[in-house]
Amino acid sequence: MTSMISCASWASRASRSLHEQRPHASRGLWPLALRLLELVRLRCSAVNGCDFCIAMHRKKAREAGLSAAEVVAIQSLGEEPIFCRDERLILELCDAVTRLADAQALRGVVDALQRSIGALQTVEVLYAIAQINAWNRLAIAGGLGGLVESDLVP
Repeated sequence: MTSMISCASWASRASRSLHEQRPHASRGLWPLALRLLELVRLRCSAVNGCDFCIAMHRKKAREAGLSAAEVVAIQSLGEEPIFCRDERLILELCDAVTRLADAQALRGVVDALQRSIGALQTVEVLYAIAQINAWNRLAIAGGLGGLVESDLVP
C-alpha cells in the first residue's frame, strides 16, 4: 500500500505559494502558446516518471492543441522530428534541466533557445520547467507519483 500525504497538507501555504507562482501562460499573460507550456509539463513529468502528472498533462496537452502523435512523441523521451526546431529545443531543455547531468550541454541548449525565441521567453520556459519539476517531486514524495487521476475519483 502506498502512503499518501493527506490532502490537507497539499493545501499548505507552501503549496499555495507554488501554485500562485505558475508561469504567466496559465494566466493568459505569456506570449508563448499554452500548447508549449503543456509540452514542457508533459515532458518533464515523463522524464521524472510521475504517472499522476503525466495523466493530467496528457489530457491538458490535447486540450491545448497537441495532436495524439505529438503527445506520444513527448512521452517517448527520444528525438521528436515531428516538432519544429523551437519545440525540439524546448524539449531538449526540459531533459537537460530535469536531469542536470551536463552543465556545459545545458548552457548550449539555453544559448540556442535564447537565440531562437529570445531571452524573456527562454526565461519563461526555464521557469515552467523548474515549476513542473517541483510539482513532480512533491507529487512523487507525497505518494501521488504512481497514481493516475482515475485512482483519485471515488
